[in-house]
Amino acid sequence: VGYIQLTDKPICYGARDKTPASFSLTLDGTLKAIKLRHISGSVHCSGKSINFWGCSPTDASYIMTIITNKLNKPIAPIGLLSTNSYPSNLIPNYGGPIASEIVIPMAGGQKKVLKDEQMEIWYIE
Repeated sequence: VGYIQLTDKPICYGARDKTPASFSLTLDGTLKAIKLRHISGSVHCSGKSINFWGCSPTDASYIMTIITNKLNKPIAPIGLLSTNSYPSNLIPNYGGPIASEIVIPMAGGQKKVLKDEQMEIWYIE
């Protein structure tokens, strides 16, 4: 079917002070993935390298961005955590640390959702 825009305006989440971005879904349906588009800002990794989705010092296939439900339970990505000391998730072929957009697959392959259901996007380090 393709992608459907879930928010009517850009949302922002922060890398500091546990500041997630909250949004409510605009329709009922089944989510297989959520596409995030970078608008502005970045995370500075190790003081110098820039990244939009989180720092992983050993592998650019990992991100530190997750999506949770209103109870703070992770629903995406699929939960393939890295083996290094950082809490990062594997997103195969996501495009690298400064990709303009990423597609995060739902845990379990898909999730039934309801209109007005609240979700949050977090940076997890």
